[in-house]
Amino acid sequence: MNLKEKFFDIFNMYVEKKSHQKKISKTLKKLYKKLKLKQLIFFITTPGKHSNKLSIPIKFPVFIKQVTGGDSRGIDLNSIAHDFESFKAKVFDIKIKQNSPSLVETYLSGKEYSDWYFRRQH
Repeated sequence: MNLKEKFFDIFNMYVEKKSHQKKISKTLKKLYKKLKLKQLIFFITTPGKHSNKLSIPIKFPVFIKQVTGGDSRGIDLNSIAHDFESFKAKVFDIKIKQNSPSLVETYLSGKEYSDWYFRRQH
């Protein structure tokens, strides 16, 4: 397994296994450095987990989407939060409408591209 395959395997485990997120997050950071990738800063949250702007580990604006599912489900004009109040509202909206925790990322302007890969098991 090459480094990129290992990275994606670990990232998938991060999303799926809540009990191991801290350990997996550290491993992902190490792999980012080895692969010389720009690191997109992100965290996973739920309503009420962050009590104020200072409790959020990244600066505004942020991009917020659901952890589960794919495509653009749940993404709308409120997915870009410029302040703590809009952050709280979107996280709550995702929990109510999608029944999912929220993935909060550094906002990057421009077009978004997705890359999927499939691995054949022997």
